Amino acid sequence: MSLPRKYDRRIRRVLGLRAVWQPGAVIDLGDVVTLRRGIFVPVEALSDFGVRFRRKRAKTAELTLNSQGVSETLFQAGREVDGAGDLEPNVKAALEIRFERDNAYYLRTPRLVSTAMDNVGAVGRAVARLPEWDFSRNYVVWKVLLAEQFTFIGSRRRNRTIEFSGSGKAVGRLLTSGLSTGVTRSSSRKLDLEIIGTGGPIAIGVTRVRRDGKLRDV
Repeated sequence: MSLPRKYDRRIRRVLGLRAVWQPGAVIDLGDVVTLRRGIFVPVEALSDFGVRFRRKRAKTAELTLNSQGVSETLFQAGREVDGAGDLEPNVKAALEIRFERDNAYYLRTPRLVSTAMDNVGAVGRAVARLPEWDFSRNYVVWKVLLAEQFTFIGSRRRNRTIEFSGSGKAVGRLLTSGLSTGVTRSSSRKLDLEIIGTGGPIAIGVTRVRRDGKLRDV
C-alpha cells in the first residue's frame, strides 16, 4: 500500500474522516473534490455552481499518529531517556525517529480546529438540482480539520532515520505536539516527505450527493 493510502486509511479509522494529501495542502470547506489514485483532489468549489453554505466552528482536538514500524528514541547527556517528561529543559537533547517499515509516517500536531457546514442537508438538495453536476465523480468537502502547526515525516523505504536536536524543552515540544521552535534537523539524509513546523488542513469530511439530494459520507 502506498504512503498516501496508508495514511488515509489510518485517518479514516481514527477520525472517521479522510486524509488531506499532502498534509497541509490547500483545501477548504465547500470544495468539490474527486478521487485520484485514492486521494481526494480539489477540482472546483460549490461557489462555482452558485451553491452557498453556512459555516460553524466545532471543538478543537489534538492528534498524534505513528504508523506501525516507527520508533522514537530520546537522548540527553550521553544517555537514552525514557520520555519527554524525563528531559532536563535546559540541557541539549536529541530525538531519533526510525522508520522500520516501508511507507511509514510520523505526525504530531498540538491543536486541530474543526470547521463544518451548518446546513449540509440544504446543500445536498441544492446540488441535486444542478444539471451539470457529475454525480459519479464529484464529492463535497463538508468538514475541515485545520492544524495551526504540525510536523509530518514520511518514508517510502524502510530502515531510514531522522534526528532532531535542541534543548530538552524544545525537543520535548516536538515529541509531544510537533512544535518545531528551537529544534534543528541534525541528520544529513533527507526523507521522502518532511513537513516540519507548518500549518494547514490535516483531515476532511467528504460526502457524495445522490440524485435525490441525500448525502453519503465516504
